[in-house]
Amino acid sequence: MRIILTTFLLALTISSWGQKKYQLKSPDGKLVAAISLSDKINYVITHQGDTILKPSVLNMSLDNGTVWGKNSQLKNAKTNTHHQQINALFYKRNQIDDHYNELVLSFKESFNLIFRAYNEGIAYRFVSTSDKAITIKNEEAVFNFTKDFNAYVPYVKGKFKDIESQYFNSFENEYTYTPLSKISADKLAFYLWS
Repeated sequence: MRIILTTFLLALTISSWGQKKYQLKSPDGKLVAAISLSDKINYVITHQGDTILKPSVLNMSLDNGTVWGKNSQLKNAKTNTHHQQINALFYKRNQIDDHYNELVLSFKESFNLIFRAYNEGIAYRFVSTSDKAITIKNEEAVFNFTKDFNAYVPYVKGKFKDIESQYFNSFENEYTYTPLSKISADKLAFYLWS
């Protein structure tokens, strides 16, 4: 029994050697993103200790064959807090409170992966740090929800013959309240990032 336990602990230690882990909390501390880097980038999201998103993968493929997020080498990681008031000209309030914590993961393959934790949600984005032009071929963003939550989905308005024609719109629409399992694969939805 002792030999089996020792072998298991040694295997667990070896598999975690190449893995780096980071945690980012929302300003109120209720939302937490746990990011792990190994041969791929995984993230988990919890709210007040309850898991909302199980381990989910992120990566971006370029047309030259490079895949940001697969076997990528981390250079450094920085965190910071951002808090400002934004004047709103056409909104129900005069000012919007823009408050978030940020984790910037910089990689040797000339890209950053930026996570932001707001009290209302977690966001991420890939950013090129190269002077050269790039063409994005594909992005893999997996969302392994723990259950079929309801969501407000801002579908692009109008009747379109295909998904490509939905990119030409005014971004004025209503939100549909629906379970995640019922989100349409034939309609684009959008989000805003400041």
